[in-house]
Amino acid sequence: EVTPFGRQDFDFALIYGNAPKKSQEKRLANIKRLDNALFSEKKNRLLVEKALDGIITIDDKGVMLTFNPAAEKIFGYTAEEAVGKNISHLMPEPVSSEHDGYLEKYFKTGIKHIIGFSREVMGLRKDGVSFPLELNVSEMIWEGNTEFVGIVRDISQRRQLEEKLQRLSIIDGLTEIDNRRSFDETLDKEWKRAMRDQIPLSLILMDIDCFKLYNDTYGHQAGDTCLKQVAATLKHYVQRPADLVARYGGEEFVVVLPETSAEGALNMA
Repeated sequence: EVTPFGRQDFDFALIYGNAPKKSQEKRLANIKRLDNALFSEKKNRLLVEKALDGIITIDDKGVMLTFNPAAEKIFGYTAEEAVGKNISHLMPEPVSSEHDGYLEKYFKTGIKHIIGFSREVMGLRKDGVSFPLELNVSEMIWEGNTEFVGIVRDISQRRQLEEKLQRLSIIDGLTEIDNRRSFDETLDKEWKRAMRDQIPLSLILMDIDCFKLYNDTYGHQAGDTCLKQVAATLKHYVQRPADLVARYGGEEFVVVLPETSAEGALNMA
């Protein structure tokens, strides 16, 4: 009695039904291994199709060979539109123009700049919008041919959150201008630049007169409103992108003026 693994295998068993028992067992074992291999291939294909990350394979010329559903969602192209095109279609300039040169250099020198490493790069959607990606590339030798597998993840939301947290870390919560930490970092950076390039750097430090009496008379809520109004006024008049207005502490404020002489700082004050 033969238990078939599939219709084709059943036919195969029927054909060799009169063969010696050991020969039948050997052939059936080979069929089972083939069946398991086909099952594993189907399983792997399903994993690629259901993966949340984009999975793209390219040949040694940079031409896309496969493009899974997650990659379709990330880049806006269908697999039919992407397969057969160069991977540079998914990259903004100047990276797009440099990509084929990188592959050529890699095959000549063997030096890996991207392969085997996780890195953040910029991708290009079908609508022409650039966005940040996390990219992992692996090299694969398949039947004597070199192919590359790229796993990509859209990190736009993560980057936005990081930028938001970074911004919150340097903003004064009450007045919504830069805080003391931001001032310290900016002053250190601009001082080093001024010393290196031998250019002027000016600083204006000020406070609100009689603020404690005002606060005690009208209450803390009125005091907070006063601080906000002063901060907004300072921000309105300090317009150059390189200049910094910050809350130094309490009712004290500071303005950093790079490439500004003492005379310019006095006029601003």
